[in-house]
Amino acid sequence: MKLAERTIQFADTLTILTDGYIKAGRVSHAEGTILDATRHFTEATKATVVNAMAAIGLAQIQLEAGTTLAGERVLILS
Repeated sequence: MKLAERTIQFADTLTILTDGYIKAGRVSHAEGTILDATRHFTEATKATVVNAMAAIGLAQIQLEAGTTLAGERVLILS
């Protein structure tokens, strides 16, 4: 988690910042802190291009909870 936090803190490009949020989301999800994981994955999806890993992370959380997050962008894989 410290590495992800440092990545977010010192990121100099949007791609690196997004990667930091994804890493933090994955660690939080693995630790069972779902609210933190949701927050990190949501921050990662705010990039101009939808990141598949961030969308998948949010989808996993939604599947486990049996809910959907209102107002979230949807990633359609075809």
